[in-house]
Amino acid sequence: MPPDAPAPAAGWHKGATAGTDERMARWEREWEEAKQSLAMARGEAATAGRTIPPEVDRQVTEVLDRQIEVDQAEEARIEDLQGAVSDALRLAELLSVR
Repeated sequence: MPPDAPAPAAGWHKGATAGTDERMARWEREWEEAKQSLAMARGEAATAGRTIPPEVDRQVTEVLDRQIEVDQAEEARIEDLQGAVSDALRLAELLSVR
């Protein structure tokens, strides 16, 4: 990309194709929704006065703070997003059960 070219759009990554772009956009949406669900579950647990074990709280913080690298191969980024979504939903479920 020339130095004077406009910045790439959010979610842009090297070597993207239309099909991959759609999958990437889907998983990016899933990741945002999963983070919101996890944050809400943590807030609801705190509001209800439920004790969150320190290890679970640490994991929740790690997942909420997780950054998915943009400058990586498409499939690797999608795998990272899928793993992050899985972790967030698992922890949200754990917090809602306690």
